[in-house]
This record gives sequence, structure tokens and C-alpha cells, in this order.
Amino acid sequence: MPDTRDPRLLGQPPVATTPPHIRHYLMRLGVLLASLPFAALACADETLIELPDPPPEREQEEHDRVEEPDPEPPAPPVTSGDECVADSDCGDNAECEAGTCVGVGVLQVTLTFDVDADYDLHVITPSGEEIYFGNTAAAGGLLDVDQCIVDCGPGTHVENIYFNDGVEPGLYQAFAINFDGREGGAFRIEVSGAATTALDGVLAAEASARSTDLLWAIE
Repeated sequence: MPDTRDPRLLGQPPVATTPPHIRHYLMRLGVLLASLPFAALACADETLIELPDPPPEREQEEHDRVEEPDPEPPAPPVTSGDECVADSDCGDNAECEAGTCVGVGVLQVTLTFDVDADYDLHVITPSGEEIYFGNTAAAGGLLDVDQCIVDCGPGTHVENIYFNDGVEPGLYQAFAINFDGREGGAFRIEVSGAATTALDGVLAAEASARSTDLLWAIE
């Protein structure tokens, strides 16, 4: 039987043909894709979508954050018994006496001494109330500084009683006692405010040695 094929195709590889039902499917797919919006086509191609970088870890944020230094805490207020150089070193209603802040009020009684011994200041009010280390507050008065309970070394030492809420009228009495008698020596009791007076004396180096009384009256 003679070869009726086109001589131009002789020696060429056979050409694959698409079945009709496949061609029909591809045509319908092309129409469908052509009808989709551009954004949908872009989403269909994952290479066109750029995802944002993941947020940094919280730990990294904490590490990179610049730490602000904590503010310095305020200095504690200076109170009675604290060391001082001038009145301005002490708080309100206080003054510097022999290097120690002491309270001041309408009436103030201060004992100073230069010996290393436990001198104690006593004040008796007109109503008979005694203010001293064993009864630090009475009749509006307060013992706010009591030094040399133990060895306190050289220097001027202080005990102080002041009245800040008014004073009762009448006769007041003050004196000093050498409680432990470690040493003996000079002292001074000074009254200021509603009354002004002073007493200078010497206490013997024996326990419970007592000074003479300092008396004053307030009307």
C-alpha cells in the first residue's frame, strides 16, 4: 500500500494531539482565570506575597531597653539626738547644741557636761510630775536627748527636755544626777524660752551624786 503521509513530515517525531474533552476543559479554565481580579491572581502565586517579619521576642525587647537609674532616695530627716554642726542641720523645732540636735519649744531645759559619765537631767513641774529617763514625757514636757548611757568618750555631751504644748504656771525645779559615777566633773543646766536662768556646778565621781536645785517660776 502506498505511503500517503505528507513527505514533509517524514522523519519527524510524532506530534501529540490533545483530546477534545481536555481542550474543552482548558478553554473553560482560561475563561475562569481571566475573570478573576488581579489581587486574587497575585494571591494564587505565593511568590508575590511578602509576609512581615515576626515581632521580636519580649525577652529581646527587655534586653534592648535602656534601663533608667533608680532615683536616689531622699535623705532621712534629721531628728533630736542626731549630730550637727549648725542649727540648719537640724529639723523644724530643733537646734544644734554642742554638736547634737535638740528639740526646742516654749520652754527648754538643757544639761551639758564634758565628762565620760552618765549624767542625767531631771525636771519637776509645778504639778509634781518628774521628767527624766524613767518618765520621758509628762505635763507637756519631753526628754528627747539622753546621752552617755554607755561610755561616750571625750567631748561635750547633752541631755535635753523641752515643752512644746504650753507650760503650766508655777514653780519648776531642775537638777543633775551622776547615775553611774564613772567620772566626776563640771556641768551646766540652762533654761530658755518662757524663763531664762542657768546653773553651773560639779558632780562627784560617785553613783547617784546629785547637784543643787535650779528653781524658776512661770506666771
